[in-house]
Amino acid sequence: MLRCSVYTPDGKLNCWKLVNNNTEAEKYKRGLTRAVRNVTVVIEKNQRREVMEKKQRVLDLLEAQGTKIVTVTFIKANGSERVVNGLLKPTSKIVGSDRGLAQGEAMRSRGQIPIWEIKESKWKSFYAEKVELINGEKV
Repeated sequence: MLRCSVYTPDGKLNCWKLVNNNTEAEKYKRGLTRAVRNVTVVIEKNQRREVMEKKQRVLDLLEAQGTKIVTVTFIKANGSERVVNGLLKPTSKIVGSDRGLAQGEAMRSRGQIPIWEIKESKWKSFYAEKVELINGEKV
């Protein structure tokens, strides 16, 4: 999936259109630049769809791990990399109470994935779209 972004002469995004392939993108670009003067059409990958596909791939890979120990490498909010070796227990009570279970649900609603880090014996969390490696394999 490609995105054709249309920019005005001052560099502002005017509109965009999603197309399936390069042929459609070029056809759209030619038609638009003939009809409208002084616009620039940029053909680029549709990042949003790629992010959603990566997120789903990560969730599927983690689901397949079941109760096995998993090593997840992800990018933290500050841009640094973190490697966590732990267990994914989506139904456990994160802090040992119903309040902890509610906290886990709130985290999942924000897109966070909780993981019990074995080394430090504490819960950590990450976002699926920030995952780089699962058990040493690129996602």
